[in-house]
Amino acid sequence: MHEHHHDIDKAAIPLERQATCPVTGDMVDMQEAKTAERVREYNSKTYYFCCNTCVRLFDKNPEKYAAHKSI
Repeated sequence: MHEHHHDIDKAAIPLERQATCPVTGDMVDMQEAKTAERVREYNSKTYYFCCNTCVRLFDKNPEKYAAHKSI
């Protein structure tokens, strides 16, 4: 299992740009994720990821992570 945590200050991300990585549960800045192409659409929902490793894990098994919080 992929477990890591990024040191992102939730208060530093404007509320309207906050999302949760469905793999780690870490806070993600949606704008930064879009810029880095760490966004996926799945079952009509948009998922934002904290890192490329999480994107790859999601791509391999989206059903496993799709039940987690998305925006």
